[in-house]
Amino acid sequence: MKLDVAFTPAGLTPGEVQGRVVFVIDILRAGTTICAAILAGARAVVPAASTEEALRLAQTLGPAETGLAGERNCLRIPG
Repeated sequence: MKLDVAFTPAGLTPGEVQGRVVFVIDILRAGTTICAAILAGARAVVPAASTEEALRLAQTLGPAETGLAGERNCLRIPG
């Protein structure tokens, strides 16, 4: 049996995973952040697929009710 490990989603392109069994375990990225937010008093965490979606959600919920956090390619999103 051969096992390949990818530490970021960068290697998970359709061509890389086609015809293979893939397990995605996200314990050190979003999962840890969500747990920390709930522990710090957040009432909910709403994941967004893009920066634009997160900004739209924040506008809908209102600035007093939201906090934004995110990263792309392991780097903080500006703003």
